[in-house]
Parts: sequence; C-alpha cells; structure tokens
Amino acid sequence: MLRALRWTGAGPGLGEDVRACGGSEGTSGGVPGLGGRAYAGRFTRLGVAVEARGVLVTRGAESLLLELEAPVAKLPIVEELYASWVREVARGRAER
Repeated sequence: MLRALRWTGAGPGLGEDVRACGGSEGTSGGVPGLGGRAYAGRFTRLGVAVEARGVLVTRGAESLLLELEAPVAKLPIVEELYASWVREVARGRAER
C-alpha cells in the first residue's frame, strides 16, 4: 500500500514527528539518491511480518509524507515502485 499525506505551508513539527517514529535526518527511507527525513519499522499483522517506510519530502511551500506498507516477503516486488514514486514526487513530476 502506498500513502501520501500533504500539508501546505510550513508543517510545524513534521520533522520532529518523523524522528519520533524512529526516523533520522539524512536517511532516505530506502530510496537511493534521496536525502531527507525518513523512518522504517516492522510489525506483525494477523501473523504476517509487515514493514512500513516513510519519507518526508518538502517541495516549495508543501510537505508530503510518502509511505509504503507491505508484507516483508513482498518488499522485493514493491521497493523499486516506491523508490521511483518518491523520486518523482521529490522532483515535482507526480500528478497532484
């Protein structure tokens, strides 16, 4: 599952919120070539190991939190899709 949350203007405390989720400055949420504020975590849902990743992208006056949530066994299938999506949004090429 891919999710996007969008804030216009300065999102007060968004960076701190990402760090509170275990994120850190300068990480890329598993997306090579993209710095930023990101996090990743694993949990179990109905006996299935699931990983959630997110990266905070700032473009001009808007901030976007782009997330991936998938069963760990399926990550190899969706990782490149997520990476491409994050790169395109960061460059401002994704449709709004």
